[in-house]
Amino acid sequence: MKTSDNGSLQAVPASAFAPRWPWIPVAVIHLAACLAVVVLTAIAIKLDAYNYIHATASSHFAVIARAFNVNGLFDLGLVPVQNNGPLTNSPDAYLHWPPLYPILLALWFRVFGEGVIVQHLLSVALNVMSAALIWRSFAGSSDKTAAGLAVLAFLGAPIMFSFGFAGLHLHLAIMLTLLALVLFARNTGAAARDTGASHRRILLGVGAFAYFLAVMTSWEPLLAAPAFCFLALRDRHRQTTSALVLFGFAAVAALLSIVLLYGTEYPYFAEELWNRALMRSGSNVDLYPPDYTVTYYLQHAVLGRLPSLGVIGMLGLVGGGVCILTATKLQRPAVAIYLGSLSMFCLWAAFMRNHLAMHEYQLLILLPAAACGAGLLVERFFPHQRTRLAQTAVPDQSRSHRYRRLTCLVAPLLAASSSYAAIRTVSDFTPSNEMIALADLSKSVLPDNAIIVTPYGDMVFVYYSGRHVIRAIESEDVLDREQRAIAALCATCPIYLVANSQAVDAFPSYRLAKPLAEISNTGAIWRLGKT
Repeated sequence: MKTSDNGSLQAVPASAFAPRWPWIPVAVIHLAACLAVVVLTAIAIKLDAYNYIHATASSHFAVIARAFNVNGLFDLGLVPVQNNGPLTNSPDAYLHWPPLYPILLALWFRVFGEGVIVQHLLSVALNVMSAALIWRSFAGSSDKTAAGLAVLAFLGAPIMFSFGFAGLHLHLAIMLTLLALVLFARNTGAAARDTGASHRRILLGVGAFAYFLAVMTSWEPLLAAPAFCFLALRDRHRQTTSALVLFGFAAVAALLSIVLLYGTEYPYFAEELWNRALMRSGSNVDLYPPDYTVTYYLQHAVLGRLPSLGVIGMLGLVGGGVCILTATKLQRPAVAIYLGSLSMFCLWAAFMRNHLAMHEYQLLILLPAAACGAGLLVERFFPHQRTRLAQTAVPDQSRSHRYRRLTCLVAPLLAASSSYAAIRTVSDFTPSNEMIALADLSKSVLPDNAIIVTPYGDMVFVYYSGRHVIRAIESEDVLDREQRAIAALCATCPIYLVANSQAVDAFPSYRLAKPLAEISNTGAIWRLGKT
């Protein structure tokens, strides 16, 4: 404190109280986020085969991308086909999800070549883009502690190391939804109205197009609509309402585009999608144990998986909500991401409540909310201001600086401790390669126009076999019942049975017959009808 000759207090420049080298703690938290990207990239490169948890989802999209490249995007009408050639008289169209991600993956394969690692690196790139958008949502902060913590919470979460490299459509859908939310939030509201109207309209148009593409990638972005509505109701201005209508039009246009794409080629599209929705919601199946209740679902399928967000993520998930409820001035784009991500996950979880389980990787939908919540916590409770009067403000400022610096130094340790087990689990995962071995054998000995019948229901076999595969034929009774329909798919295509050593017991006519090719103690291939 400084006193004048007459005894009065004088203001002291805030720089006099600033810590030495204040950029070092902020640099540490950003370097930790960069290290997380390096580790994620290393995992993506190390796992060079589809033999990890939920690899069937990655291989599924890889098969669709291959079909696009082999048969032509427009020749297939931009409709995903989830099988190898020949297309047969009834192509195996995949109509349950929008087509944008496999289209992007097909183009990615054309540029960099088809491969497991190539697909994984696309996912890493999409997640880095999402992290950049999260960082950008705090662009108005006085310093970058909140932005760095949010990015670290996103890239350093256990769920990211478990599935951030996997070839999932969710990575693209999340990135596009975040872009739409950030552009909507940044170009609406009182502060945005001080900027040029033409510039704001262009950015809102880009955001609406991003939302259109997000819905063309997956259904979950539709569930972010409450976040857009909340921001519009909070602002209550004609320009914001117009922007909301524009984004709503983009979502409707995406839905109509999907209906036109799929419905034109496959008239049964609406019925199949409706049946799949009923199955996902558990309305037309009876799969559940007697003790399966909503409470059980919440405890095991939802709340029980929240530790995958990491310590920082779980604190951010709760703290972000507290900040929004108690603070009057927060970063509007970060609030938009928090609300949009939370809305998508909660509504999706509610829709899936009667389904036996949600896939673990669907927690990725909630991760942006957890990350932005962590940043909002720092902004709310550790405020940073550049100048204050020495008499009252310097102690508060000094305390806030200390807390922010401590956050920067502790957060990387928390992220590392939370994610270490996930990194080890992914790196040390050693599943059986039996399915891949049989698929490679099929590819080497069977003609290109072969149709394979197999008890495998996994898309990994389809990817590695490179042949048209009829999956989930689990017994000889099912085979006899479906054989005529299978033969009608292609009159000139030879048909083969591929089964492992355990599954072949369900095919007694083939068990004692001499196979066309086999791998000892693994499985074999038989020509259908030739015993």
